[in-house]
Formats: sequence, C-alpha cells, structure tokens
Amino acid sequence: NSGRETSAWAGREQGNGDAPGEAAARERGNQIVKLDDAETARWKAAAEPVAAEWIADMKATGIDGQSLYDQAVGLVAKYAK
Repeated sequence: NSGRETSAWAGREQGNGDAPGEAAARERGNQIVKLDDAETARWKAAAEPVAAEWIADMKATGIDGQSLYDQAVGLVAKYAK
C-alpha cells in the first residue's frame, strides 16, 4: 500500500541484509538448508489452502482475489532469481 518505490526500497534493504545474516549464521556453525524442487513443491502444496481461503475471503468482500493472486504469482515468477 506504500507504492512501488517503497516496495522496491524494502526489497533492496531486505536483500542487502541477507548476506551478512547468512555469514553470521555460518560463522556460528548453523546449517543453511536450501530446499530441493520436490520439497519446494511439497511446501507450495501445503500453502494452497491458505491462498484459496484468502481468495475466498476477498471474493466475499467484492474484491477479485483470484486476479490479485494470479498477478502476484506472475510477478514472483518474472522477478525470481
């Protein structure tokens, strides 16, 4: 709700903070786990009911939640590394 510029700034700041945080975790002996494709798919499937509930909640208020959700998914796919 704060606009594109604020969203971009927040994303950059969060991204800039990831590397030092990960380095600190590794220095302390923490294990960094990156999910493989199968586990990522399992997590996405587990989250589907949450998305469906949100879409239904939006529809109940007169908002096209499915369209908003689809747009968000498209943007994530477009800008994912």
